Amino acid sequence: MLLVAGRFWPKAAARLLNWREAAIDAKQPLRHGISKRSMYSTEPIQESRFMKFENLNRWLTLGANIGVVVGIVFLIVEINQNTVATRIAARDSATQGHIDYMALAVDQTVLAEAMAKAVADQELSYLESYQLEVFHEIRFRHYQRVFYQYQNGVLSEREWAAYQSGIRQSFRDENAGWEVAKRTWAITNHKLSPNFVAYVEKLVADDL
Repeated sequence: MLLVAGRFWPKAAARLLNWREAAIDAKQPLRHGISKRSMYSTEPIQESRFMKFENLNRWLTLGANIGVVVGIVFLIVEINQNTVATRIAARDSATQGHIDYMALAVDQTVLAEAMAKAVADQELSYLESYQLEVFHEIRFRHYQRVFYQYQNGVLSEREWAAYQSGIRQSFRDENAGWEVAKRTWAITNHKLSPNFVAYVEKLVADDL
């Protein structure tokens, strides 16, 4: 029995010594502060993958939120544009209806004779003078409609310049029937938009 114990004891002692050294090595940090056990552990790899996934998720969430905000902004702009376009169309329709109604009182033959007399600086009859007044009021209402479109960006500066020239020409002394145009403006401008009236009066004053 002593012989068997003598053979078994050195092997058992060696195994215990190896286990002790292995346990010490597992707890002992290496040069870079990492234990042998942590070198073969998958926990840091899993943690790194999780952090990458979290960062990607944050960026995706941020991108989605930015997309929502941009979409809302575009929607607001589109609604405003549609509102302005609807307002312009409604106002244009109302103005055109009023012009069509006034045009019923215009006799083309009488108006043509009145214009010819105005060019020749001849005296106008009451009917001819009235025809010219209606004609100029229709012009002013048309200019007001175009002015509103210009204010809302429908017309360019170049397009509006042509109408601006027509307004100036209406009040110039050398223009045929300018007295009738001025008289018509004086008695009808209260029917027009205050912004348009102020604009025309400033335009005429600067042109003097």
